[in-house]
This record gives sequence, structure tokens and C-alpha cells, in this order.
Amino acid sequence: MKKLNFIGDIIPVSAGLEEMSSHLGFEISPDGICVEAEKNDENKLLASFSGDTFKISYGTPVMFFRGLSYILSDGESVSVDETPGFNTNGVMLDINQGNAAPKLETIKSLITRTALMGLNCFYLYMEDCFEIADEPYFGYMRSRYNEAEFRELDDFAYMLGVELVPCMQTLGHLGSVLRWTEYGDIKDNDSVLLVGKEKTYTFIGKMLDAASLPFRTKKIHIGLDEAWNLGLGEYLRLNGYKPTYEVMKEHVARVLGMCRERGLEPMIWSDMYMRAANQEGNAFDDYYSVRKPLPQEIIDSAPKDVGYVFWDYCHTEEEKYEALFKRHFQLGPKVVFAGAVWSWTSFGVDYPKTFKTSIAALNACKKSGVRDVFATLWGGAGEHNVYTSLLGMQLWAELDYGDGFDEEKLKKRFKACTGADFDDFYLTGYLDNMFGEDARDCLDYTNLSQYLMWQDPLQGFFDRNVEGDKLAAQYAELTERMKNVAPCNGEFSSVFTLLEKVSSVLALKANIGIQMKNAYDDKNMSALSEIAENVLPELIERAKALREHHRGVWFEIYKPLGWDTMDVKYGALIARLDTAKTRLSDYVSGKIDSIAELAETRLYYKGHPGRVREVSIIKMMTSGRISK
Repeated sequence: MKKLNFIGDIIPVSAGLEEMSSHLGFEISPDGICVEAEKNDENKLLASFSGDTFKISYGTPVMFFRGLSYILSDGESVSVDETPGFNTNGVMLDINQGNAAPKLETIKSLITRTALMGLNCFYLYMEDCFEIADEPYFGYMRSRYNEAEFRELDDFAYMLGVELVPCMQTLGHLGSVLRWTEYGDIKDNDSVLLVGKEKTYTFIGKMLDAASLPFRTKKIHIGLDEAWNLGLGEYLRLNGYKPTYEVMKEHVARVLGMCRERGLEPMIWSDMYMRAANQEGNAFDDYYSVRKPLPQEIIDSAPKDVGYVFWDYCHTEEEKYEALFKRHFQLGPKVVFAGAVWSWTSFGVDYPKTFKTSIAALNACKKSGVRDVFATLWGGAGEHNVYTSLLGMQLWAELDYGDGFDEEKLKKRFKACTGADFDDFYLTGYLDNMFGEDARDCLDYTNLSQYLMWQDPLQGFFDRNVEGDKLAAQYAELTERMKNVAPCNGEFSSVFTLLEKVSSVLALKANIGIQMKNAYDDKNMSALSEIAENVLPELIERAKALREHHRGVWFEIYKPLGWDTMDVKYGALIARLDTAKTRLSDYVSGKIDSIAELAETRLYYKGHPGRVREVSIIKMMTSGRISK
């Protein structure tokens, strides 16, 4: 272990040095190599070695920790002169939507890596995963955080120079809350609050207080995105029809006033404002279109003291982002950009998509004068290990401190900050992309590993779309590669041991429906017997092993409540594989004279060839209806 002796301007970073010593493998000692720290007012990071002393000149604490990681990776050859391109840059961690609420130690670990990378903010996205006094149904039977836990996280982040920012919802995205009859009188529809009712604003006040009080920052993200069918439910019955924008304007004014009363600095998602100019549809490209100008009424009525967070995870052209930034600056001067590490569509992370969108977006941010950015880490269906997103976080850091994308530098920095390997983490993107395939543009992405895992083996909704793809061979190769690289990634080996088992299941399951259908149509009893007696039993055993391993990973890094949703999916998977085995065996033995599921003609999912996307797990599993 290397010994380091820190001198100079170390008071701003002294509390965090002990934490960093365990992650970077050094000992703080007066007889160690001298590291001289100097605080500068130029918002720069300089790191060098002269004589027998390392020198770090830093503008902010996270710059110091980034410089420290350079010293420990580059040694006496270190030579760094960097100026970040953004005022704030970080990640938004979804601790709610995927039913996967990370344990405090997991979040602390991610915050530590954030600081080492030089990222200075960390957003916590929460809908109903925090406790509110006198509201027992808020987050009922879901993993929640209490005030003391949030304060502990805030203290930890502050120690490392990272600003922890709460993110909540004050209109839509509240289906998990509004499902309870306790809130029946403040809901417009199943996921949107009832605008205009006083009880609604009493409730929002409680949410604002519970979500903001544990944190030092006055910043707060209050959501307001994707409030589908706003004003068309109970609001319509009580008030008659009003255009969506009018209802939205009324609500925004009220909630922003509540924020101002509390001394908070709110930011909101911008999509509902953008959609107001593009009412022809709900599609992403419709409400992020520049075909029509923003109505002057919207520009004039948009509050100027709020941050407008432009989320765009999909476009791959700088020019598209630049045009949309111009549009956003019409709303007000505080424009924030939110991109994505594509973590919500898969067991892995779609890194081809992440790289292509992030590089274009952050280049456009710098050209357009957007100075505050963050990458979202959405939880999706809760299937992936949150640490799989680390490479995306590093990408955003290097695009901040560099003048463009430099793959070799990124590889070195990722190793320095995590001890992990760039190529191995990038490999996780090939659970959903074929080797050698370019990332798709805009919304044209595929969550291949999800629907191949959860689709019914006998009905094969997606089989027609993947015919001809060499899926079994790719997943078999991924199984071996994940197994081989797991020991090479230190504390993050669990990322690859999980994905090894995922790939192992998909190596058999990806094409099993096609194989059964072809054998059935050809009346190939020998092939059907082989599938029933050998392939399906092996597949069931692999699925059971995956579930057992995944459960262990979950309870290690996440709070317990939420795993029930994964048990539901794995239970259905294993049960349907068992039924498939029984159906084939009964047919081969003559017990039944047909298999109705295999007799059905296979159609293209969504009516067209090629790989597709589907976000509903239920729709992946069945064409039937689960009783309400």
C-alpha cells in the first residue's frame, strides 16, 4: 500500500481523504510521499510531480479527488491540466421506479465513484420511497428511506464535495400512491393528482417538506413530466373541459409558489411545455419537434425563475440537440440537460446507445451554452445490477473535462476510478445488440434480453422478429466471456457473474420457441422429444440458478421490498417452461393430438419485421388479460 502525506490546502478535502484511502489503496502517513494541495479560484485541475512532491491545484473538492486518482494511476509521469465544461455534472439515481431501492452503502459507493470521477452532483429520484409523517399509505409495502437515512447520505456526499439533490413528483408518476383509497379524493386519474383541490396542495406540501428538509441544498426537482390525460378524469367531471396547458399552468403556479415559500430553488421537466406546441401526438418526436414554433403565450407565461430540465435520451445528432436547446432557452435562462446511461431496458446497459447519444448531446450542450447537466440512471424493471452503469458515469465525466471523446483516456480513467475494465463493461451492451451492429437512432432501440427472457416459450410473440439472428451463438459466447472477465473487475465482479447466468439462460431460450414451432410444423417427433426430455429441463435448471443468484445480488445491494416483482417474473418463466415440457411430452407420447399454442401462425410483433421494443412485461408474457 502506498503511503501519502498531504500538506497545504487540505481542510476542504480532509474529511473525504479517509474514505478515499480505502477505495484507492493508500495510507495517510506523515512519512509518506508528499502531496501538496493548493486551492485555486480558476475552477481548474492541475496535477504534476516535481522533485519528490506531487502537486494538486483544484477548484472544487471533487477536482482534488479526481486529481488524486490521476496521481495514483499515473505516478510520477502525471501531467494534468483540465477545466470542466459544465458548472454541475452528475447522475440521477432512480431509487424508486424499478422497485429497487439501493441500500445506503450502495448509494455511498456510487457517490464515492462520482467524486473520484470529478462529478459534483448526485440526484436522488424518488416518487413514494420516502417516509412522510402521518401518511402511512405513502410508499406502503415498498422500500422507503427515512429522514435520518437521507441526512446520513447528505453528510456523506457533502464530505466528498458532492451536492445531493432530491427529485420528486408533484403531479404525475404517482400511480403507486394513488392506487390506495386513502388518496382517492385527490386523484384526477390513476397516476395524476387532482389539480385545483386544496387537499391536493396540503398533500404536496407534506411531500415537499419530507423530500427537502434532510438535504443541505435548496435545489429540488419537482417533476411535472408525462402527466398523461391531465384534466380529463375527475378534474373534467368537476370543472368541465379545459385545455391541458391551462390546467398545467394553474398547477405549476401553485406548486412553484409553495417552493418559494420554503426558500427552495425548483427545477421541472420541460416536456409538458414542449408538448403544448405539438398536440398531434404523444410520441417522443412529436413533442420534441421543432416543426412548429413555441406559442408566444407559452413563452410569456413560463416562469423565469425555474430550471427547465430537457430530458432527451435518444437523439444521436448534435444539430437536433442544438435546435432543441434554442427552443428551451425561449422558456427561460435556466436550462438543464438530462441525458441517460441506458440502464432501464436490459439486464445490462445498452452502451452502444449510451455512447452515441451522450457524445452528441454533451458536445451540443457546450456549443449551446448549457452549463448544468446530468445523466439519468433509470431503474426500469429492476433487472440490472446498478454498478453496471459505472462506465456511463465515467463517460460523462470525461466528456466534461475533455474537449471531445477520447476512448483511450476513458479506458485509463475508468480503470483509475473503479479498478474495472472498459471493454468488459462495454460488453454488457451486447445483451441487446448484435456484435458489429451500430447503435440505433432516436427511439429505435431494442430491449432484446428482456423480451427474450420473459416471453412465453410456447407462444413466442417475438419469435418471428428474431428469426435468422444468431442469438444462441451470441449468448453462448457472452456466457463464456462474462465468466472469463468476472475475476478481472475486482469488487464489481458481481456485474459479470449475474450476466453470465443471464446469458446462459438466453443461449437456450432465445431460439427455443422457433425450434419448437419448426419441429411441430414438420411433425419432427424426434426433435420435439429431444427438446422435452433434455433442452427444456436444462433450461429450467439454468433459470432456477439465475433466479437464485440474482436474488443474492439483490439482497446484497438493494433493500428487501421490491424483490417480489422479480419473483413474479421468474415464477412465471419457470412455470411456463415446465408447462412447455409437459405439453411437448404429452404430444410426443400421444396423450394429446395437437399443441394449440404451436399450431398458431406466428406474426410480427407490432406488425413489422426486425427487432422491436416493448416496455410492458405483461405484454411480453401473454396476450391474455390479468384480472383487475
